Amino acid sequence: MSLAASESDMPMTTYKDAGVDIDLKDECSRIFYEASLETFKNRKGRFGEPLVERGGFSGPIEIKELRDAILLKNSDGVGTKVEIAEKLNKHDTIAFDLLAMICDDAVAMGAEPFAATDTLNVRALNINTIKQLAAGLVKAAKRARVAIVGGEVAVLGDRIHGEYLWDADVNAILEKKKVINKTLIEAGDFIVALREKGFRSNGFSLIRKVLSKALGSNWVKKPYDNKHSWGEATLTPSIIYTPVIVDAVGGYGEKRRAEIKGIAHITGSGIPGNLPRCLPEGLGAFIDLRPIEMMLKLQEMGKIADREAYQTWNMGAGMLLVCNDKKIYPIAEEHGVEAEEVGEVIAESKIIIKNRAYFQQEAELIYEI
Repeated sequence: MSLAASESDMPMTTYKDAGVDIDLKDECSRIFYEASLETFKNRKGRFGEPLVERGGFSGPIEIKELRDAILLKNSDGVGTKVEIAEKLNKHDTIAFDLLAMICDDAVAMGAEPFAATDTLNVRALNINTIKQLAAGLVKAAKRARVAIVGGEVAVLGDRIHGEYLWDADVNAILEKKKVINKTLIEAGDFIVALREKGFRSNGFSLIRKVLSKALGSNWVKKPYDNKHSWGEATLTPSIIYTPVIVDAVGGYGEKRRAEIKGIAHITGSGIPGNLPRCLPEGLGAFIDLRPIEMMLKLQEMGKIADREAYQTWNMGAGMLLVCNDKKIYPIAEEHGVEAEEVGEVIAESKIIIKNRAYFQQEAELIYEI
């Protein structure tokens, strides 16, 4: 019997049988590739302008002159916030959460993010989801002023328990003379909050636990207020603060517009866990911040202690800046970001928060550094 005959008598196993439709995967990759090309213009005439090389395996970036600078790179992901997007079938804002995680980390040192890559791990390919994610990525990249120079869509089947996981990394350039130098911080310097309307990408395991117990498995569809469901409210996209900080400290080769001594990106562990990272040894801070209403409601529903809430969520401040002038305010306003003075640096190694959370059993919450 010939090999050809034996093959014709056997049922053939294909990649599609294993859950990977190559044609569909190629189409999904094409959608992201075209979306990435749309972001190249975000770096036109600026440091890190990508070179268009169709069909390449990497994203080349032309660096004509580096001068006295360093390059930074970091990575992160959206995490379990995507579960809410999946239940609502609304994926067009998730890219704002993704790029906020990586770009806003980069600017905390005073760097300018310029090029990012992403990895989308999916259980199975869904062209509608892909289109929503790609469209959102174009908008988020424009906001962050970064180019998406590479990426991957990987079909992992049962290795993914939900629909997808999305991670990314970013490269940033930092002129040495613009490094945020926390040694210059002094007691009495004031602290400015860049306000946040949602949870960014942190604390969602607790959010889901509270709402599932209080409202049932279909909590995403239950009303939060007269206009939004709980799912819509908790899916509020992260504000990307990158252009505010880059314009303030000055992008690569640009002039500084405001003096910032310290920057804390408020992610996991909240204000107590992140603010000390930008303070010199021996100093602390007093914070008086209005929490957003959604977090207070969750506290009430889940009986979450005030101290726990401040250590889990941003409580309304996505980023905290240590400043000694008021120049940051008009810059934030240019980018539609609310900036508010919320405290000051103190000469003690502790974070003292005026308790404005739900229960308020303590007037002040003190966290030792």
